[in-house]
Amino acid sequence: MLAGVDVLRLAQPATPAHERGNVTIDPRFATMMKMLGLPLREAHDALNDAVMAGLAFIKLRWLLGER
Repeated sequence: MLAGVDVLRLAQPATPAHERGNVTIDPRFATMMKMLGLPLREAHDALNDAVMAGLAFIKLRWLLGER
C-alpha cells in the first residue's frame, strides 16, 4: 500500500507521540483518520482507501504548513 506509507511518513511529525520522542505510529487508517478528525470509510476497498489517503495527505500537509 504505497499511499499509506507516504501518508504515514507525513503523520509522524504531526503527532503528539512524535513530540514525546515516541516515533511509533499506529498505521491503521481508522487510527489516523480519528487522530486527524476525518471521516472514516470502509477499509480494504481500493476507492475508499484512496479517498482516505488523499484526505489524510491534504490534512497533514495543512497541519505541517505545507499548503
